[in-house]
Order: sequence, then structure tokens, then C-alpha cells
Amino acid sequence: MEIKTRLFWYRTLQTTKRQTMSTNGKYGTINGGQMRVEMGGCRGSLPVAGTQYTRYGGNTTAIRVISECLPPDMALVVDGGTGFLPLSMRAMQQGARRLMILLTHHHHDHSQGFFIAPATFIPTIQKTVWGPVELGVGPEKAFRMLMAPPFHPVDFSSVAGSFSFKDLPRPRNYVILFHPLGGGPLLLPVDKFEKIKRGNGIVRFAPDNCQKLTECLLVRMFYSNHPERTICYRFEELPTGKVFVFLTDNENTAALPTPFKAHLENARLLMMDGQYSENVYHSRTKGFGHATPSFCVQTAIACGARQLGLTHHDPTSSDDYLEKTILVEGQAELARCSENTEVPIALTNVFLCADGQVIEV
Repeated sequence: MEIKTRLFWYRTLQTTKRQTMSTNGKYGTINGGQMRVEMGGCRGSLPVAGTQYTRYGGNTTAIRVISECLPPDMALVVDGGTGFLPLSMRAMQQGARRLMILLTHHHHDHSQGFFIAPATFIPTIQKTVWGPVELGVGPEKAFRMLMAPPFHPVDFSSVAGSFSFKDLPRPRNYVILFHPLGGGPLLLPVDKFEKIKRGNGIVRFAPDNCQKLTECLLVRMFYSNHPERTICYRFEELPTGKVFVFLTDNENTAALPTPFKAHLENARLLMMDGQYSENVYHSRTKGFGHATPSFCVQTAIACGARQLGLTHHDPTSSDDYLEKTILVEGQAELARCSENTEVPIALTNVFLCADGQVIEV
């Protein structure tokens, strides 16, 4: 098993090098152009396969945020469901040598892709994993537990050299900053960030590396409404003002707390968990930690979002069901809200997320 695995690593690495090296032997940029979000997988709970899932896909949650504010050799990924495999393969083929991975939480449908993806086993691909801490388990401990025998054929110690981990025990109190020339990302307490913002606007990524705050990608964090600690990530591209918010595994609430509403405000793209129809939610799944399309639309309108992508599709939801029930409920709620208000609504587009989709923010 070990010999076969090492051969697999080597062959995959050589193929990736051939696909990503340019004619002068240097890796090119992978983050040029408009801020975009690439979907690797948008299922919840379990991956699925079959002819009834061809339009929206069957991989579990993994997305990539693409921005010129990122270092040119870095791919920024949120979650590692089975969609992490195709997502990370495409990133490596485009020249990514570093994967920066932000975990929303540690449930299997958001992590199972890590343990099958070639990127995990290629020692020259550096992986940094950030994530929440609950019951004493952060991202490193989760990886070591899930890749331990007899549950996984390759023990984590075999690949640990290309991984580093960052715990986020109080994510709301911190921000993460990326800059194309900043090297690795910088984790800052919110009060220190605000002081820089009010001051000279210069961020010190390293003793000899100072960059302008206005050229950074800013990541803010907030806990969602889910049974386990789950982080909602807000991505602000400071040079352009574009905002993308990824809100997965979040249940309906009677009202949005004011701080959480501020976290979601003015997103050009809000991607939100709309797993259950109204009937399913109220009859069987209330309390499971997931939302309905109508609640997603109400949230998007309240927060001034322009686009709403419904994601975390239930494994039992076929393409037809998603279009005829989940999307219809969301669009009907948008129409109802538009008719019953005299105030213009920013939200103009409600759509279903699909594996392989690339969405411009």
C-alpha cells in the first residue's frame, strides 16, 4: 500500500508540474481578473451520483475564492468536501503551489475530500488549514483523528510535513488579511486592524514586508446558527469594494441579530445554505442546522445582497426537485417581498449553485 501510494504521489506531481510550468520554467499567476467564486461541490450531508444529479452535481462542499489580492501561487479554498478533489486539481494545474484552506466546521461533508485528494499527498504542495475549535478539537487534531488507522490507509504522520494548522477559537475577534506581495496571510485582532485602518493604513506582514491595507483581501468571521461551531466567512476585496459571504450550515431564525446582520451586509454575492423546502423543514428537519430558500431570500433582502446562491443541496434532492421546489420557493419569496415593499430591493438574482460553476462577484 505504501509503495503504491508513493508512486501515485510522484506521478501526480510530475503531471501537475508539466501542466503548470510555463515555457520559461516559472509558475504563472492563477488569481488574475475579476473576483470570482468557483464551486467544487455544493451538496450537504453525503456525496451522490446518478443521472438525476447531472446538472447541479453530487460533490459535497468545497469552494475557491479567486482574487487578484492573493499571492500569485496561492489558491484560497473554503472547506474540503469531495468537491475539494476536482477543485484542488484545477488549482494545481493552473500553478497553485500553496493551498490556503478555511474550514467552516469539522463535519464529514466539509472535510472528507481532503483524505482522497492528490494535493494532500504531494509533499511540494504546501497546505495551511484554518478552522474552529470545539471540545478541544481544532483542525490539526481533526486531521490526525480522521487519518488514523483503521479509518484511513495512510496515517497523517506520512503527510504532516506539508501541512500547517491555525486554530480559530474566537473567530469573531480576528480578521485575516491577504496581499499579493504579503507572503503568507496575517491574522490580526479586530482592534489592531481598526487601529491600522484609522492610522497610516500600512500592514506589516513581516519585519521587512509592509503593504497597503487598501490592496488587501480582508476576511471577517462570525459563527452561524448550527449545532456545532461553524464559521461564516466574509471576503472583502478592498481595492474594488466587492464582498462575498459564504454562509453554510445555518438554520432559520425568527430574526437576525444586529451584529450578524452587519456581517452579511451589502454582499454582492451571498451563498447560503437552503437545503430544505418549507414543508420538509417544518415537518421533519427543524433543528438540524439548515435553512429554507424563503429564509435565505429574506436574509439576503434584509442585508442588501445583490445575488443569492442556494447551496448545501440535500443528497435526496434531484436536479428536478431543486429546480421545481427549492428554486421555485426562493424565487416566489423574492417576488412576494418585491410586491410588498415600496423600498427598492437590491436582490435581483436567486439561483442554484452547481458543481464546476464559476460565479463573478
